Amino acid sequence: MSPYNFERTYDKWKKLVFHANILIATLSLATEVGGTLILYRQNLIKQTIPVYMLRYLIIPAAFNYSVILAGFFLMKKKKYAGRRGDYIPLIQLLILCTSDAAAHHIFPIVVASLCFPIFVSSVFDNPKMTRNIWLLSHVGILAVALQRKYDEIHYGTECEYLAMDTFVAVSLTLAAYITCRILTRFQSEKKQIMEEMHQYELQLQEELNKEPQTKLYNASAFRNKLYRETEKSRFTEWPLMLLILDIDDFKQINVTYGHARGDKVLERIAEVIKKHFKEEEFPSRYGGEKFTILVREGTVIDLKARTEALRRDFASQTYAFMEEPVTVSAGIAEWKKGMTDEKLLDCADKALYRAKEMGRDRTVVWCDAYEKQ
Repeated sequence: MSPYNFERTYDKWKKLVFHANILIATLSLATEVGGTLILYRQNLIKQTIPVYMLRYLIIPAAFNYSVILAGFFLMKKKKYAGRRGDYIPLIQLLILCTSDAAAHHIFPIVVASLCFPIFVSSVFDNPKMTRNIWLLSHVGILAVALQRKYDEIHYGTECEYLAMDTFVAVSLTLAAYITCRILTRFQSEKKQIMEEMHQYELQLQEELNKEPQTKLYNASAFRNKLYRETEKSRFTEWPLMLLILDIDDFKQINVTYGHARGDKVLERIAEVIKKHFKEEEFPSRYGGEKFTILVREGTVIDLKARTEALRRDFASQTYAFMEEPVTVSAGIAEWKKGMTDEKLLDCADKALYRAKEMGRDRTVVWCDAYEKQ
């Protein structure tokens, strides 16, 4: 699995944005309290204190925290666990900014806060999301404009620059959207480069783990895999079997026909192994003419049957430089509770050498009786 788990990263940032929304709502409340004290000392509050506090402190704070609470429960729902849920904290932020801008409409600059959700959307590397949040920001601008118009009608508040302020706000959000499109493209390209680098690293690692002649895993990769799998079985008690294959009289083949032709035999058995065992069963060249395979599925009886099929298949192979067939001996060991990787390897080795002693060209399964001999 790729270490660049972007879905997990997006989920983390979604939570961080949500936590930032809580801080923003708290900061907004603290700012309003401070602003109220300043206006009160300068006798600039034209309404009664209870009305002012209700309108600018209590109602906005209650609304903001209600939005956060609603978002919290929505994010808990399973259907919002994926990328759909990424919208929740952004829409929350958009509503919070709209709420603050509407409550403080006498300061036109506050409408610029509607750019924040657009910028934050670039974190999620989703151009469609950025566009949607930008479009939704116009709803916020409209809400602020309607609020200012409402105050003009009911409270006599002058709004002579309403059209200009709205135009500037739309221009600012457009500028934010264009900037975020660039950031999103950058994020996408960076993500692609990281994925390509990871795939290249995996390819290099795979090449380093493979034995060049047979294209099977090498001894070092096998020992590491054997250790990990036996440790996994130690904690989970999942079944694990180890098969060791050894070409019979291979040294004699090298002496009689030469190492180049001996290599042909090695390549042939590698092909037969790949035919009968899957890549995830980690077929490896352990050294010389010895090969190993790790199997979790099925029983020892099943593995022995598969090994016998491989043995017969390999014995049926023909070579232009020799008439007699080449055979293979095999040893199988099953992981038992308390076994280490070294012990499992040793048991499979003993089974293999038992097969050699019994006349070669056969498969032997290790049993406790061999320990007593």
